[in-house]
Amino acid sequence: VLVVERQRHDNFPVGIQVQRFDADGQRIGQAFDPDTDSLRQANNTMPRVAVAPDGSFVVTWSFGVASCEEPAQVFLRRFDSQAQPLGPPEVVSEVLDEAPAGGANSWVSRDASGTLLVAYMGLERDELDDGCRPTSIVTRRLDATGAPLEPPQWLTSFSIYSFLQAGPGPPGEHRVVYADGAQLYLQPVATDGSLGARRVLLHFFVPDRPIDLAFDDGGHLALLWEQRDDDRLRLMLKRFDAAGALLDGPLVI
Repeated sequence: VLVVERQRHDNFPVGIQVQRFDADGQRIGQAFDPDTDSLRQANNTMPRVAVAPDGSFVVTWSFGVASCEEPAQVFLRRFDSQAQPLGPPEVVSEVLDEAPAGGANSWVSRDASGTLLVAYMGLERDELDDGCRPTSIVTRRLDATGAPLEPPQWLTSFSIYSFLQAGPGPPGEHRVVYADGAQLYLQPVATDGSLGARRVLLHFFVPDRPIDLAFDDGGHLALLWEQRDDDRLRLMLKRFDAAGALLDGPLVI
């Protein structure tokens, strides 16, 4: 299942779409908008998807422009293996008491039991330059039906975050990867919401370098990024086991 953000020729976002594919990469049916609210559709951005082994899937997205004055909302909608909706879109983000605005750069993860984890950045105004900065990461756990298991929780706060992604870990665990300053961290989140030991994946992380992550169902993680050495731009790879220990790398691709 592929989710994409549609854009005009000037890169202005105009909505999101979902497209399913079979095992041979052939399209299944037509692309569709996961949201049925025509008043929201053009302002939906940053779609993410988590797919279950039986082919059912959940899609999350952000509605609105995340700002310190008016937080974007994170929506979630579930679909069966035939892409039939299992209920309407639901808002899963909240602004915590005395917390920054939320909804920026959201991600969704599904573990082997079907438990969902939604992670998103919170925004807070920087009094020095009157800008709006991502100063917290918020998570929320939901059961396999999309029902909240608890209110949103702070994963970490009081810093400046430039990268966020979430994915499945070993059984009973989710993984949240985020950049805090010049470090890229891996934070395990158990199914009961408890936090495991945080590990550093990459030192001297530069946020303007494209980076990608791949998770498998056993908790292994592959990290891909660009690195400049001696005026040459290299594509680098590291692989980690389910405990977050380095398997190999960095490798030049």
